[in-house]
Parts: sequence; structure tokens; C-alpha cells
Amino acid sequence: MELNILLEKLGKLSTGAGFRPHKYILLLVILDFIEYGVNAENKFYFDDKLKASFTKYFNQYSREGDSNRPYTPFFHLQSSGFWFLQPRQGKEKVLSRLKTVGGPSYVEENVEYAYLSEPVFKLFKNKDSANLIRAVILSCLQEKQNTSQIYSKHEIAVTTDPYATT
Repeated sequence: MELNILLEKLGKLSTGAGFRPHKYILLLVILDFIEYGVNAENKFYFDDKLKASFTKYFNQYSREGDSNRPYTPFFHLQSSGFWFLQPRQGKEKVLSRLKTVGGPSYVEENVEYAYLSEPVFKLFKNKDSANLIRAVILSCLQEKQNTSQIYSKHEIAVTTDPYATT
């Protein structure tokens, strides 16, 4: 995957009625793990180290109403097209049927580890592209953190229309 395509995908990670920072936070953790040598391999375990790192960023970027649930983005980041889950042996069918996770045990019991697509892993390992990826993620988080109300895409378009009459 090319860097510009990845950056475009990052801008679309949180969709729906309201912004949620969870996937962005998880990606910051992954960037840290790679930068500081925690993960030399492209394998990211849902372990205490990941949960603690997630909580550190969550405390910094979450907003009122957000829940500290690292298992949610760990599972749902699959929708990005560059994050994949390796099922535990014998759990392949169970994991393939899961559409959501109700708690951390869903991940712990069914997922061995997560991994990035090889091209994205290379981008995360490259210092220049990783810095740009981090900057885009932080920009998304800071922009949304400073918004006092959660707007849908439609509401944003309406409220930012310079030709709108009040």
C-alpha cells in the first residue's frame, strides 16, 4: 500500500454518527512499539503492555463518554483493510463468525495476535513515513478532541457552509 493511500484511509477510520478515538489510539501504540523495538516482528499481542500503552493515550485523547476498551479497536481495526487477526489454533471458524466483541475475553480466547499488511508494516517501520503517519493520527485526534460536540458528516457540511443563512 502506498503512503498516500494509507493516509487517506486514516482519515476515514472513525465513521458513523460520532468520532471515536480508539482506532487512532491503537495505531499510536503500534507505532510506538515498532519505533522502540517492542515488536521487531509484525505480531501485536493483546497483552498487558498493549493495554497499558493504550490507556496512556486514551487518558490523553479520550472525551467524555468514551470507554477505555482496547479490545474494541484491536478487533474492529480489521475493517481498515491493513490490520488482520491471526486466530488461535482451533478458533478459526469462531473468529471468522465474530462481527463484534463484547469484552476482552472475545479477543483473548480467539486471537493469537494481530498484524499489519506487509506494505503497511514497512511504512510503520520507516522513520520518515512513520513520522508522517503519526502526525496525521495526532492531527485527527487533536482536531476532534477540540470539538465540543460530536457532529455527523452531514451536520458538519451544513454548519460549515459559508452560504448558509441563519
